[in-house]
Amino acid sequence: VDLAFSQEDLDFQQEIKLFLEEDYPADIKNKQDSGLPLNKKDIVRWQKILSKRGWFAINWPKKYGGSELSATKKYILQNCLAEANTPILVPFGVNMCGPVIYSFGTELQKKTHLP
Repeated sequence: VDLAFSQEDLDFQQEIKLFLEEDYPADIKNKQDSGLPLNKKDIVRWQKILSKRGWFAINWPKKYGGSELSATKKYILQNCLAEANTPILVPFGVNMCGPVIYSFGTELQKKTHLP
């Protein structure tokens, strides 16, 4: 079994690191690194930044704002975010509510509650 990352995976890792250098807001990073609590505005702003890249709801279908990443790329993304000490994402809405809405919700519910 070859457990090494492919070149595509390594390129993705570099993409994430560059993204973090350029787009991780300094004020949020400073709070995280200092152990200060984030307010709701900080958390929502960070979630929106990730969402623009399709990296907030990584298990969701692309049509609902997800990225459909491979298991390896999910690992790489989550590892890079953790190494950079980014805010921990609250998974309940993303892992529980969202999938129920995009799988079984009406079109109005999808339009109202999904990105």
